[in-house]
Amino acid sequence: MIEKEITLHFIVHNLILHLIWQSSMKYGVSIWRISFKGSLDILRSAQDHFHHLKPGSRRSREMTQILLRFIAGDLLPSRPGRVEPRCIKRRPKPYQLLIKPRHIMREIPHCGKKRMA
Repeated sequence: MIEKEITLHFIVHNLILHLIWQSSMKYGVSIWRISFKGSLDILRSAQDHFHHLKPGSRRSREMTQILLRFIAGDLLPSRPGRVEPRCIKRRPKPYQLLIKPRHIMREIPHCGKKRMA
C-alpha cells in the first residue's frame, strides 16, 4: 500500500506540473514564474466544481480553461539579485561533541565553560 500511495503522489505531482505547463504555454507566462503551491491551492478549491461535471463535456472544457487562466495568474514575484547564502543560523553551544558512547565519555574541561563549585 505504501508503494501505491507514493506512486499516486508522483502521478498527482506530474499532473499538476502538466497543468502548469499547459497554462504557461497558453498564456505565454514563464513556467518558472508559476507557483506550484498556488496551483495546488487553486486545484483544491476548484475540485468541488469539477466533481459533478461529466468528463469531456462543454462545461468541463470551459472550467478547465478558467482553471488554466487562474493558474497562469498566480505568479511568483520577480526577485532580481536575490541572494540566499547557506549559513548556519544558530551559534554552537559551549559543549564538546559526543564522540564516544555516554558510559565511556567523560566530561573534558572546556576552556569557555564556567564550573560551579
